[in-house]
Amino acid sequence: MSDEQPRATRTFRAARVRYDPDRAERQSKVTRLAIERLGASAALPFLNADHEGLGATPLHLAGDSVEACARVEALIRAMGSDAEVA
Repeated sequence: MSDEQPRATRTFRAARVRYDPDRAERQSKVTRLAIERLGASAALPFLNADHEGLGATPLHLAGDSVEACARVEALIRAMGSDAEVA
């Protein structure tokens, strides 16, 4: 008999995703802005759907960098302006 543990009982270590507070803050910022400008019922689908002009989902893109966050914010502000006029 072998002293080695059976494969099924070895410790499994899942890949860990690092928490990035800056990324979370940018995503939170665009979420708040979108809800304020578009309303919750329109903001959530907008943030989570692929956007042709951005080439990604706005929420994911906003978390990538300060510049990307600014692009998403500008788009939300433009959309909010259109909504206020209508």
